Amino acid sequence: MWFSNVQALNGEIPESLFTMLPTRLTLQQGTKSVADQFEYATSPVEQEHMLYYTSFNQSFAVAGVVARDRAIYLNSHPEVRIFSPGDFLTTRDAQ
Repeated sequence: MWFSNVQALNGEIPESLFTMLPTRLTLQQGTKSVADQFEYATSPVEQEHMLYYTSFNQSFAVAGVVARDRAIYLNSHPEVRIFSPGDFLTTRDAQ
């Protein structure tokens, strides 16, 4: 799933996403930080799932869930788009 800056400004990113994530992090070298441009967070969630969130320049955000066994949680949530290995291959790539 992904979110735009408009969705973020309108509060349309599900709050439940943020409650499952620890403190959001950024990149920093010494005293130089890009916290106003980039933030990310990852968190293990129930039964071998990993949740991640990244935001770039308040322009767009990417959030997702990866799972070792999608039958545990993801298959029961049709609102979550599932991508499997090979989903992005074209006919030419598969040959």
